[in-house]
Amino acid sequence: MTVQNKMATLWSLSGRMKSVMQMGFRSGRISSNTTVPRFHGPLAARIHKGLDTRRYCSSTEISPGLAEGNGRVAEPEPKVDLQENGQLEVKTPPYDFLQDQPYFTDFPLDKLSHLRKNRDLMFEFMKSKDAKIVFFHKNLCLFYSVTKISPNASVAREDLTADGSYPTSKPVILHPLNNYKDMIDNKVGMCFLGKDEGGAPVFSASIKAELHVTLAEEEEGWFWKEVAKEASRMSKADGALLAFVNGMMDFHVKNVNCGKTGQKTGAVFGGHGRAHKSYEGLAKTPHHLRPHVMYPRIDPAVIVLVLSGDYVLLGRKKSWAISRYSLLAGFSELGESLEQACVREVKEESDVVIRQSTLQYMGSQPWPFPHSLMVGFEGRCEHIDSTKRAQSFPYTLSPYMNPRGIGLDRVSSKAKAAALETNVTPEEMDRYLGICLPVVTPDKSEIADARWFHVDFLRKCLEGNSGPVTVPGHHSMARRSLESWLRRVEKSENSWRGATISDVAMDAKGRFKYVLLRVSDDQGNSKIVVRGSKKATYHSHLKESFERMESRGLSVEALGGGRIEHDADQQLISIFGYSSAYGTAVHEIAGVICQRWFPNYDSRMIKVSYEGY
Repeated sequence: MTVQNKMATLWSLSGRMKSVMQMGFRSGRISSNTTVPRFHGPLAARIHKGLDTRRYCSSTEISPGLAEGNGRVAEPEPKVDLQENGQLEVKTPPYDFLQDQPYFTDFPLDKLSHLRKNRDLMFEFMKSKDAKIVFFHKNLCLFYSVTKISPNASVAREDLTADGSYPTSKPVILHPLNNYKDMIDNKVGMCFLGKDEGGAPVFSASIKAELHVTLAEEEEGWFWKEVAKEASRMSKADGALLAFVNGMMDFHVKNVNCGKTGQKTGAVFGGHGRAHKSYEGLAKTPHHLRPHVMYPRIDPAVIVLVLSGDYVLLGRKKSWAISRYSLLAGFSELGESLEQACVREVKEESDVVIRQSTLQYMGSQPWPFPHSLMVGFEGRCEHIDSTKRAQSFPYTLSPYMNPRGIGLDRVSSKAKAAALETNVTPEEMDRYLGICLPVVTPDKSEIADARWFHVDFLRKCLEGNSGPVTVPGHHSMARRSLESWLRRVEKSENSWRGATISDVAMDAKGRFKYVLLRVSDDQGNSKIVVRGSKKATYHSHLKESFERMESRGLSVEALGGGRIEHDADQQLISIFGYSSAYGTAVHEIAGVICQRWFPNYDSRMIKVSYEGY
């Protein structure tokens, strides 16, 4: 795809817009009714010329064929094949983690890295009447908000945000560079970023500290903000551009003096290095006599998807909101491989041991805030010994549990009698009560919390990123890793209709009746769910309501019932009693399902009893 296909020049409002729109573009993505931002004030004429309508205008049109009404890109249509037996097979387009382009990599410029050491050419680019500049102040970039969206023109995916929405924030890129040279902090220097599709050279620079407020006040709606905090509101292309600039400008600001000699340094190689001799001096000095040149550093960090059966291990940093969790991550140390770093970091932060032989590379992502490279892995846990097994969930759940039993022998006589009465199978006892998750002991000096989360719970949380637990946004590698895992789980489940039925639906407060329900199809797929409500006068009402509202044509069988007392504020759940209609449920199964649905609850605060009604 050529640069012309991706971007178009934003012209001033002197009549040139009309001629451009009449002329059209080869991609056909910009239509004649595209709305252009109307800047005013002394900078208006300079800003309008050279800005890009695809990357930097305040409204973009999305064609109905590409985007849905909610502002998200429509997913590819599934392929439907007619099999020999007359059944329709729906094939969802495959999802390949390595082919899914990570955020911060859709760089919109041609870097022309082979030209950086050509000093004369760099100066020629800077003096060009077409040259543009992106200003940074410390770790802040200048943005403006996108407020108006038109509905009819198409937009490439790289011009949408990481989650497929319309961008609502765009960087201010000024033109021509020569008009802003007095604002540049020469101690820091400039960096050549590359050329846009129109052939205009683009540079970044640090603005003089006393002028950054003045520049933002030139136009209404301009504001300075950290790139990382604005990433979810930007297009993929803008995010990649500014992330690169953020890392480069951080390098220049922190290396104004040489770390080896203390001497003043200047930008060399088009701003992609620094040295304490002039650019001209470097070019003429024999290689073995050249002074020390500093280059931007890259710190490799591993991020690990730690799995144990249907559970994934997530942690929370001390500075995060209490509901926010993510994958465990950390920097690699000297003398260790990336795989060794994965094992060490997970052990340090959670006391959970993963086997190095299970680690699989998933992909990488630049994270220049200021200079990291995230390398993603998936790993699985060591088997836990009998000592830890007896201490771990679900054995802290109930006094009726037998840690070393299998099938119906996992529970004592009262719970076993309930299983026999309600036709709970030994396989179901093993599936729900045979969970042996490694004990997690968070390192409080590094993270605030770490715990296991079930696949069904995370699937619900990631639908709209809502619920009691949130994960980082679509621009993060953590999110991509989790979504990749969930898609693989769904594929392994053969997409049976019951897979996405919520495990738990019950009131957040009070005492009420509950039932265990087995949902199954004619292919042998099944799951057990918990339903409870204060509105239910009888246990049978809960089953009838489920069959009417949620069953999706699947078979539904009651596996007993009882009562639940739930206090979401105190994070307490008590499960007890019986159902006259369906018999006594195996409350331990209900407790396990509730614990996976409320992973932020301490498992010791989910209590089971066979006493009372």
